[in-house]
Amino acid sequence: MEQADKRSYNGKRLPSGSSLGELFECKGRFLAEQNFEERETEEANLGTIAHEHMAEETDIDEVPDELNYLVYKAREQRALILEEFKKICPSVTKISREVRLWCKDGDEAYFSGEIDYFEVSENEEFAVIIDYKFFSGYYKPADQNRQLQTYSVLLKDEYPKLKTIFIALAQPMLDQWTTAIIDGDNLPALRARLVQLSREIQQEGAERKAGIHCKWCKALAHCPEAYEWVKKNTGEIEMDNVGNDELSEKMAMVPTLEQWFKAVKKLTKDRLEKGIDVPDYKLRKSGNITTFNVPEAAKKMFDANLSVDEFLKCCSLKEAELIKVWAKITAMPVAKAKKDLRLRLESAIKQKPKAQSVVKA
Repeated sequence: MEQADKRSYNGKRLPSGSSLGELFECKGRFLAEQNFEERETEEANLGTIAHEHMAEETDIDEVPDELNYLVYKAREQRALILEEFKKICPSVTKISREVRLWCKDGDEAYFSGEIDYFEVSENEEFAVIIDYKFFSGYYKPADQNRQLQTYSVLLKDEYPKLKTIFIALAQPMLDQWTTAIIDGDNLPALRARLVQLSREIQQEGAERKAGIHCKWCKALAHCPEAYEWVKKNTGEIEMDNVGNDELSEKMAMVPTLEQWFKAVKKLTKDRLEKGIDVPDYKLRKSGNITTFNVPEAAKKMFDANLSVDEFLKCCSLKEAELIKVWAKITAMPVAKAKKDLRLRLESAIKQKPKAQSVVKA
């Protein structure tokens, strides 16, 4: 509900800059999604927490272990992006983090956007916008990124004198970022298009069109257009003889198809848990997860004459936990503790490359 309130103006839910670009592809999505709960995932929740640590400039030693590296890399990338920006804007700037801006005319609002990070020069003619994508999904680079373009419109509304906006998409997990420059004179035309879109998507009966853009739609498992798209694109093909161009097209569909399958399974499970009959399907118990209090188990097993070596063969060492303990003992920053530990344990470390994964080039 908090998220809905953020995106509401005078009690009315309006589109957000993070999703407005996708609504060009399916104008019926905006109203359809309002009938369903947010699709929470562990990755999305971690991303939200990472954004909070970036906004609050949390001391890196206090960032949770599972996000420590990502936040560290994001800050490193931000510094390099700003270094590039300063080449075109060496003047003093003012910094803003996680600020929601609104596109409106008088009392009529159209859409909003919460920008991760931006700076505006003292004379308000130059600005930089940075958007963080903490995990490894595919996002269009800065020069094609509709979200960053929308944020530029919002910033231009807030600072009408803007002439040049330097935009950047930072992806710390992939250790990459992209940048582009937007001419402020081109933004009024884009603003007009976005305002028109925001009006169209709020109309009952707005056209729904399915495709790979449906990946994160909350209505995905319920949408008849999405169901037809899935059926059409999962028909039988001779995979051994498929051409590389066609294979590339099918790979682009995979993330959306995977999300559709997950959404359907979740909906089925939710109904069964509520006692609603779904023909041919039922819930089954999948056993129990057994865990041990390791120090207590060790004491009891040593008392039973199990040797330390034998006990350790049954345990695994988690580097993140070891670093955390070592940082506390030595009073070192986490990054330095990690480096020191790896140096000390060099002869005891084994590393092997992970299996390669397929990503969009």
